[in-house]
Amino acid sequence: MATLSRNLKTAIHFGDVKEVKKLLKSSVKKPLSDNPLICGGYNLLKLAIGLRKKDIAKLLIKKGARVNKKHRDGSFSPLHFAVRQRYSDLVEELVKKGAEPNDFAHNNITPLYLTIGFLPDFHNQFPTVKIMKCLLNYGADPNLKFKRPDQNGFTSLYVSCHVESNQHVKLLLKNNVDVNARNGSNGVIPISLAVVSDSEESVKLTSSLLEYGAKPNFIISTGFIESSIDDGPIKERIKSFGNPTPLHATIANQDVEKIELLINYGADINYRTESFKRTPLMLAIEEYNPAIVELLLRKGARVDVSDEAGMSPLHYIISNPKNSNSPFSLDMLEEFEVEKLTILELLIRFGVNLDQTSFLTLAAAHGHRKIIERVLLRDVDLRRVDYTILQAAKLNLSLLSEDQISDQRFMERIFDVFKKTELCLIRAILRRHYTCRPVEGDILSRVRSTPVNDFWDRKNYIASVQAVEFRILQRLQKMKEDKIGDRNITVWHLLTSSQDRLTNHVSHQDVRSVNIDQYRDQYHPYINKIKNRFNAALERRRLLDTSREILFNVFQNLPIECCDKVLTYLHHEHLSVINTLNFEGIGGTCFGIQPTAVVQVLARYPYHHIEKRKRVGVMWRGFIYYLPKFTMATLSRNLKTAIHFGDVKEVKKLLKSSVKKPLSDNPLICGGYNLLKLAIGLRKKDIAKLLIKKGARVNKKHRDGSFSPLHFAVRQRYSDLVEELVKKGAEPNDFAHNNITPLYLTIGFLPDFQNQFPTVKIMKCLLNYGADPNLKFKRPDQNGFTSLYVSCHVESNQHVKLLLKNNVDVNARNGSNGVIPISLAVVSDSEESVKLTSSLLEYGAKPNFIISTGFIESSIDDGPIKERIKSFGNPTPLHATIANQDVEKVELLINYGADINYRTESFKRTPLMLAIEEYNPAIVELLLRKGARVDVSDEAGMSPLHYIISNPKNSNSPFSLDMLEEFEVEKLKILELLIRFGVNLDQTSFLTLAAAHGHRKIIERVLLRDVDLRRVDYTILQAAKLNLSLLSEDQISDQRFMERIFDVFKKTELCLIRAILRRHYTCGPVEGDILSRVRSTPVNDFWNHKNYIASVQAVEFRILQRLQKMKEDKIGDSNITVWHLLISSQDRLTNHVSHQDVRSVNIDQYRDQYHPYINKIKNRFNAALERRRLLDTSREILFNVFQNLPIECCDKVLTYLHHEHLSVINSQFNYIIDNNN
Repeated sequence: MATLSRNLKTAIHFGDVKEVKKLLKSSVKKPLSDNPLICGGYNLLKLAIGLRKKDIAKLLIKKGARVNKKHRDGSFSPLHFAVRQRYSDLVEELVKKGAEPNDFAHNNITPLYLTIGFLPDFHNQFPTVKIMKCLLNYGADPNLKFKRPDQNGFTSLYVSCHVESNQHVKLLLKNNVDVNARNGSNGVIPISLAVVSDSEESVKLTSSLLEYGAKPNFIISTGFIESSIDDGPIKERIKSFGNPTPLHATIANQDVEKIELLINYGADINYRTESFKRTPLMLAIEEYNPAIVELLLRKGARVDVSDEAGMSPLHYIISNPKNSNSPFSLDMLEEFEVEKLTILELLIRFGVNLDQTSFLTLAAAHGHRKIIERVLLRDVDLRRVDYTILQAAKLNLSLLSEDQISDQRFMERIFDVFKKTELCLIRAILRRHYTCRPVEGDILSRVRSTPVNDFWDRKNYIASVQAVEFRILQRLQKMKEDKIGDRNITVWHLLTSSQDRLTNHVSHQDVRSVNIDQYRDQYHPYINKIKNRFNAALERRRLLDTSREILFNVFQNLPIECCDKVLTYLHHEHLSVINTLNFEGIGGTCFGIQPTAVVQVLARYPYHHIEKRKRVGVMWRGFIYYLPKFTMATLSRNLKTAIHFGDVKEVKKLLKSSVKKPLSDNPLICGGYNLLKLAIGLRKKDIAKLLIKKGARVNKKHRDGSFSPLHFAVRQRYSDLVEELVKKGAEPNDFAHNNITPLYLTIGFLPDFQNQFPTVKIMKCLLNYGADPNLKFKRPDQNGFTSLYVSCHVESNQHVKLLLKNNVDVNARNGSNGVIPISLAVVSDSEESVKLTSSLLEYGAKPNFIISTGFIESSIDDGPIKERIKSFGNPTPLHATIANQDVEKVELLINYGADINYRTESFKRTPLMLAIEEYNPAIVELLLRKGARVDVSDEAGMSPLHYIISNPKNSNSPFSLDMLEEFEVEKLKILELLIRFGVNLDQTSFLTLAAAHGHRKIIERVLLRDVDLRRVDYTILQAAKLNLSLLSEDQISDQRFMERIFDVFKKTELCLIRAILRRHYTCGPVEGDILSRVRSTPVNDFWNHKNYIASVQAVEFRILQRLQKMKEDKIGDSNITVWHLLISSQDRLTNHVSHQDVRSVNIDQYRDQYHPYINKIKNRFNAALERRRLLDTSREILFNVFQNLPIECCDKVLTYLHHEHLSVINSQFNYIIDNNN
């Protein structure tokens, strides 16, 4: 039975299913589980699954092998191995047979953990959801913890979150896993992992965990942060919060989507951290992230809380704790300036209290002038802007370093910042009372004129400001007391009253007659302002009086009170227009004008036209003004005005009352064509539909290059309106300026229309109604572009497919370079370009079109890629795609007929050569599989094999070690691919080139193959020498570099010497004769030895002599030579020594003749004798054990056994021979 177990294990090891079946059938008569001598088949099942012999494992299960073991030793069970090997069907069979899904291996590893693929030694195991689902269905406990000796354990959910597998997380959550179970020594819950990660997958994880009840306010420990976050600055930020919640940690990562998730699931938006008592809003302001700040404010974050130091969110804009340990600099003022102002606006919008003296004092102390100005523009209590704040606007020199203080230019700039801040505060102080610029400028000009070096030495600024303020107060009091004329109007009124109120003041005759110049001496600083406002009021009063008279005479039925009401709504400019009308006469007529000219002034405001007693009037703010006459020109103007304001009812009334036939028959309004254009252009869609219904023209005979109604409808993306227009006969191929047709506007790529999003529906409609997709958009300086070309330029695959289905010319030439659309698709590196390429090729695009250099220059932005494609010399799409290293696109082009062996006009390079230049094994393999030839050469005679070493991309670069080491793995992979696809390795020039560049590994890889070693001659050995002319002077003078580079070529020469000596059979001692000399030579003297080749030739000659003698000298009286002992296989050698005359030979007699080889000869001879002895003994054992077995069969069996197997037979079965004897 022990033999059976060994034989079964051997058969399982070699995967011999038939042998296993035979052994089980012949030796096992009951289920394996009932056989204690082979442990119920448990270990055999483990072995089969562990060695990935799936069929054998299934056979053993079928034969009843045990799937569990009573006494566990901590090793993996069959179920563990099945999960580890990812055999989902085998896992299901095992659990159905009763395998324990919660079985613990070492470190408490259950099969469930192995599905996740995150455990020591199993990092390369990919996760499998299907297996996890099967285990959970059969009772696996998702809350068991994986626990190493030095840890407190981790649940499956925690590990799934660690590897960020949302599929596993969702599956576990659906199977009642404890979403808030604590893990590890820090006692964290899974959501902590999700929130500190900044990957895209972590958002999905956070959403899943919160959906199933994860605590959004769990406190994250510092220990967990220390061990789980790699990013230094982010880690320090989160640690500085002091045991934060997930919301705080997410704000540090600035992940808006995750923040909103946490808030929606109940995160405390106003939670204050244990250290420093900071709220999430304060932390968001620290990060200067307006998006997060706005989100928090919208969700209810409080703006009136303070931290431990008494700082509110407002203070955090200026005094950021992140910069607390940094020296003062201008960058601290200028950095994030836009964000700071945006956040300030948000806080103001959400009700922050701006009347905080401490905030303005802090802003002044930090020189934040723009923030102070923004605050003072608001309705802030200016009484809080006092001299304490002004005193604070002074640079604290203790915050500066010695280097900064000694830097005069820096000090001038920093002083200037605080000088401007002080000016801003002085203005605010003076604004507390009414003042004008001359008085305010009294102190401000003094501040401006002060040199920056003396700025902080002046101690009388505050006294100066106070003196100016006192004078202002005195003057203001006098202004409020002094009256103008005999009325109750004071000088203060002239300065502060509104324009309308001031106009009413000057309507009194006693005020009009006042001479303002009499107040010049009393109010010298203000006199110009007073005089200007007084004169402006007089002028408006005059215009009002004149305009009222004009209106009263034009509209006789209008009461004088209505005239006054109308005039109050008119600006100075409108009144001036009305006054320019030469009014003369009464009765509704004016000399030389129509009354409607007055209406044009009024029509600048909202109004309505109505019909009454065959007359048209104007309704103005609830009042009606009737006109005595109404003309068709007036109708056109009124329609345009109504369209402008989008008044559908008014347009309907005008059309109903004044137009009795279709608009198209009315020449006075151009058949409604211009009105329709205006309506669509102004986005008055309902009016446009009304005009079309009323018969407005949709085309114009004499085109002026402007947009037609159809152009405007397409531009505005009104698909239903476009359909109505083309149904009414709108020309879909109508040209506007630059040959722009409506079809072009659907693509959204034209000058001035880049922001118009593309619409496929409109394009489809135009094409259905006869739009020509082959018409070219053509600017004066260009040769034209088709719609298909422009669609490819904006990479809209939907438009491209639609055009292709409508018989567009897929190979039409475009632009001055005459390129076809597929050129755009292949030079692009976006994901959409693959779909474009596929669509174009499917409809017949030429895959072998030559791309011009001019197009490459104008259409590719990336510098290196552009230069690569240009260097090919008018390449095909296949060459360009290889430069972008897009495997999918390369395969597409080849499948649609791209010439895989096309040689470029310049340098005659094939696509395979270019792929090797890029060191891209994937593309090289694809090209070779598709039939790329490996036997062609370029213009310089270089084959693809040569390109591995001598890359044209590096032809102008100085020689360096990087050139040898860069892409070393890729070079070797490409070499293997070329060998696999039949490249001729017997190219002396290739090995010579490799030797000249020091590519030892490539030479070794070639020589391992079945290469003709006769080609490895002394010429190649001579080439393995560094060309010093390739090195720069700096490299030659660098002793360390020279030692390294010499060492590279030294190893290359050693490799070649071995190859030369391998041309004949040799052993270590002789070969080492020359190799040891090479190794022992110092690198500095390496190139000065001239006798290396001679030494190699001498060694080679001695080897040849000895080999000849070996082939002649025979062993004993047999025909076996010494040469046979060295080169024959083990089995053949064993047959040689079966002869008695050979066995009796003493090998030591050949020691003097073959001294270098004697040890090898003796070892092989003795090994052959030993195997011969074992074979003879084993044959006798087998013949006695299996008596019915012919002797020939015994010999046949023994030929398959190794030395170890023969030894086992001889040691285990000696007692059988003794018994038989």
